[in-house]
Amino acid sequence: LKTTAVSQTNPSIDVLLPNNQTMQSSHTASLPIPSLPASATKAHVFSSLASGSLLSVGKLCDHRCTAIFTKNKVTIHKSNNIDITATAPPILQGTRDAPLQPLYKINLPPLRPTPRAAANAIIHNPSIRNRVAFYHAAMFSPTNSLATIKGHQHAIRSNIQSTKSGKPRTLPLSYAAAANPVIQVKKEEYSESPSVRTNNVFVCTQEITGKAFSDQTGKFVCPSSSGNNYVFILYDYDSNTIHARAIPSRTKLQLLTAYDSIVKELTARGFKP
Repeated sequence: LKTTAVSQTNPSIDVLLPNNQTMQSSHTASLPIPSLPASATKAHVFSSLASGSLLSVGKLCDHRCTAIFTKNKVTIHKSNNIDITATAPPILQGTRDAPLQPLYKINLPPLRPTPRAAANAIIHNPSIRNRVAFYHAAMFSPTNSLATIKGHQHAIRSNIQSTKSGKPRTLPLSYAAAANPVIQVKKEEYSESPSVRTNNVFVCTQEITGKAFSDQTGKFVCPSSSGNNYVFILYDYDSNTIHARAIPSRTKLQLLTAYDSIVKELTARGFKP
């Protein structure tokens, strides 16, 4: 950079280098930029600085200038002569507080933690028998118990199949026609008249029994995140529905709470056990 009015610095200023050494200025000068005040164009000469001259962008910005850096060039503008509009949030953002913090400080974004697989519980089952029992219970198929076997319903519900045939039914042949095959029976043609039966009506009365059967599964090996270890099962005969409630234990209070919850649900729908 060409400078004007070079004078010896008194006193000199010290600059800290990256290798933890310092260098001192020997002279001061003024940069030939007429659009900037003298305080913005003041320069310091360092005889040991051989790589080139350095320009303080922060000092120019302190005098109401805006610097724009691109891949191939940099431009300095008066701040009141430029208007920059961004279409997306900035990638990096920093702060500067001159003269206490003359350099720009940019905080890098935090690193995203690398997801890692975690085992929340480890159960040691060395034998095949124990592993099969664990899989059988963990996959919602608890082992059969005497209470479970007794609670199974083997009765078949009656009056649930319609006796209506899909094909139109014809009247049987008379005894005379059946005994003498020579006699020809004339088939009556299908007619849309009201005298011909076209519909079958089936009516059945279903008795409300109020029966309900309940049972509990065996204890699961791993409790759920809510602390439940068992499942309370209730079968309602009239509605032909199965209900389940997760319970932490098989105490009287927990069983009664699960039972009351299901009964309230059935009662609200007209199927009070």
